[in-house]
Amino acid sequence: CSALPLSPGPLSLHSPADLSELLKEGTKEAHDRAENTQFVKDFLKGHIKRELFKLGTAALFFTYSALEEEMEQNKEKPCFAPLYFPLELHRKEALARDLEYLYGESWEEKIQCSEATQRYVDRIHHVGQQEPELLAAHAYTRYMGDLSGG
Repeated sequence: CSALPLSPGPLSLHSPADLSELLKEGTKEAHDRAENTQFVKDFLKGHIKRELFKLGTAALFFTYSALEEEMEQNKEKPCFAPLYFPLELHRKEALARDLEYLYGESWEEKIQCSEATQRYVDRIHHVGQQEPELLAAHAYTRYMGDLSGG
């Protein structure tokens, strides 16, 4: 991990809580835009076609598979170790169970990674291998957005 220069000013990070607050504030505008799209509004109301839900679940499976693989590879690096909580956060296995329910026993043969999802997966792998300190941003976006609704 590269050392991130931290000044003693307001952007210094002293704890994961400080990082969480900075990420929350820094992503507020994008979050507000995202949660107000018609798709998200419909999704939160449960008004989504089953086929679209299946495709979205498959995309999340590929995404979390990549993210959790890179988190595992970087779990002992000082820049990422304080954020590693596999028992509390990992989603891959739960998504696999969801996909088995949605697609049936041989679900692995029935799902495909879309081009857009593949680009995101490739970016996660790049970050994990080249800039692991940036995994925090990906983890925050996925886990906070997907699990906490924001």
